[in-house]
Amino acid sequence: CSLLSSRPGAADIPLLWSRVLCVLQDRALDRNRGHDALPCYLQLLSGLILYTDQSIASILHTSGDDPIELVATTKVGLSSFANICSCKEMTDAGSGKMAGTTAWSVCPRDEVRKSLIEAMDLFGQLVEIVNPHNGICADRRKNILGEGGMSGSPAPWVQVVGCIIPMLEYLMNLRARHGFVPLFDGGGNSSYSLSKAHAKEISSDLFRELLSTFVATGPQGGMPEDGPTEAEQAVRMELLRTLLGLSIQSLDLMGRYAVRVPGFAGVVHSSAFMEEHPVDGILWSAMGSAVLESRAGGGSGGPKQPPRLKLRANSKLAAA
Repeated sequence: CSLLSSRPGAADIPLLWSRVLCVLQDRALDRNRGHDALPCYLQLLSGLILYTDQSIASILHTSGDDPIELVATTKVGLSSFANICSCKEMTDAGSGKMAGTTAWSVCPRDEVRKSLIEAMDLFGQLVEIVNPHNGICADRRKNILGEGGMSGSPAPWVQVVGCIIPMLEYLMNLRARHGFVPLFDGGGNSSYSLSKAHAKEISSDLFRELLSTFVATGPQGGMPEDGPTEAEQAVRMELLRTLLGLSIQSLDLMGRYAVRVPGFAGVVHSSAFMEEHPVDGILWSAMGSAVLESRAGGGSGGPKQPPRLKLRANSKLAAA
């Protein structure tokens, strides 16, 4: 089985798997059993997403006009991973503690974060494949639509990026899409914000591909003539705020890289963007200033501590 597929019968797989995964997730989140089944469940989800590097390579060397989309099991694995990162059982205060005393008991929050980091390289490859500018799925999707055709499912990049955003929020302990408030109950614990090691894993490939996808899905990014759908617009703004959260929590690495990407910086610092999204424009300008201050601080008095978004339980980001 390859990572991508054109088999029409694969459309039934999500429905079949969703029933099974619903039961397995309930068992994995069973606190009375010390979450002893959670590692196996996360391994299953990773298996649905990850086949082999050879499968990805084989797709990159395919030719012809046959429609190729994400395999249904990959979609199921991504959506299930995103769901477990958003469910109440994994964000409440108890998720940061071991609920059992047996040898199989685990700390659910640490277990999920570990699984996410292990899959970062694959997530980067997936985003690259569905990039609307030059991704394999994007090119084949044009053939599926045909002349004046409309697809009943969201664009591949929407499906993938929409699932990856909750995973990144879990690593940041930050609801970047909803007011920049802490994700985990109990407020902003610095031990559960983005660590330097995790930031390095994200920035190695995934962060770059997400920036590229944001630029590619803009007005000049080759979108359909009738403009982006509401789902595409919503996911694009959610992606932008997630990129902001990552940039601020990793100012010296991802923040500095983001402001140096001409296509991206030109968008978030443009007058048109500021008029349409004033709050987001101000935040990106502030982040850019922080990067300059951090760089200047390295020359006199030593490097300054990178600022972090202040996590306040009662703070709200007004919709622009």
